Amino acid sequence: MADNINFAVRTLELSDIPNIVSYWLESSPTDLARMGADATKFPTAEQLEISPLCQLSCPVGDFA
Repeated sequence: MADNINFAVRTLELSDIPNIVSYWLESSPTDLARMGADATKFPTAEQLEISPLCQLSCPVGDFA
């Protein structure tokens, strides 16, 4: 195991949302199966956008 691994996480931006939606709705069946995701239970693109849009309206640190 590597020691001293550094990484940074940036704040969600409005421009990230289409990529998040696309990641889930355009992943291959093989990739979804590998992740244990069932595409038949996915919400619509519009529904997938709601959560990150709501997070953007919250001050940083006010959501989990």
